[in-house]
Amino acid sequence: MNAIIEALSVNQAQDEQNNQMALVLASQLQAEVQAAVIQAERSPRDWDQVRQKLLRECKRTSFAKAARYNKPIGAGVQGFSIRFAEAAIGAAKHIHTTTRTIWEDDEQRKILVKVWDAQEGISYADEITIEKTIERRSIPGGAEVIRTRKNKSGDLLYILRATEDDLLNKVNAAKSKSIRNSGLRLIPGWLQEEALQEIRATVKLSDEQNPDAAKQEIFDAFGELGVDVASLKKFLGHDAQVLTPKELQTLRGLYAELRDGQATMFEVLQALEREKERNREREAAAMKGPEGTAVAVAGATTQSVKEKILNREKKPPVSTIDGSPSSSSPAGESKPTPQS
Repeated sequence: MNAIIEALSVNQAQDEQNNQMALVLASQLQAEVQAAVIQAERSPRDWDQVRQKLLRECKRTSFAKAARYNKPIGAGVQGFSIRFAEAAIGAAKHIHTTTRTIWEDDEQRKILVKVWDAQEGISYADEITIEKTIERRSIPGGAEVIRTRKNKSGDLLYILRATEDDLLNKVNAAKSKSIRNSGLRLIPGWLQEEALQEIRATVKLSDEQNPDAAKQEIFDAFGELGVDVASLKKFLGHDAQVLTPKELQTLRGLYAELRDGQATMFEVLQALEREKERNREREAAAMKGPEGTAVAVAGATTQSVKEKILNREKKPPVSTIDGSPSSSSPAGESKPTPQS
């Protein structure tokens, strides 16, 4: 009986301690929000100044080359990179981000990522579930295998327990993507479009001045990610002696996607092979049809993954950043009205 009473007392003490910590954290958060709002009132945002600062950044060659990403999976997706979003958020002032863990067990971690504008009173929040597992084609030494599965190609994949480094990389990639998507929703569409035009002009001028140096620069950047030249040539479909401006642009976008942890080169090449296989199957099926059908069907085969990326450069949507509607939920009443 005494043991039960003692256990209940310990649990009650822990609950009281947790409640006190929660109250302290809530008070700190409230103080931070109030300070941010006061600062925004004292020094309000001027969109003309934001425009000037952001476009000046877009004129820098190194920034312009890293400001866009290409995700060559499926139909292919393009958009502003995390680095651009960070620059835009910094230029706009009074836009803040907060991240906290709201649930965690042995299998998952759930985090809440919030981006909020202290001046306009608008916020967007994402609740992200991160699995504490990774997929590998082989079992590294000492890894814990949880289960297995087969991918679309029939290859056996091992689901392994994520290490601390693996989990950290997954959390950082998820946070960065959420901050990019939600943060860009607070930047006016007209400013994003103007920045995009400046980025394209900066990159085009640099490539025209020294195309060989541009090619070696992007090849070296991929090398730092562990992607060899042979894989890049396989992706491009030729020996890469000369690269067109669009190919350079595509490679830079792909580099940003790999660097930010949104895809791997293995996934990209695998998608490319699947696309080629589907094309061969369609052409073979067309050859069995009536005379004249083969030419029509073969000419209508889908584009390769590479071609989709090269031909997919479009204007960036205001409310959609990575090709699909953001999962962020608006917590404010309206978006800021851009000043002319």
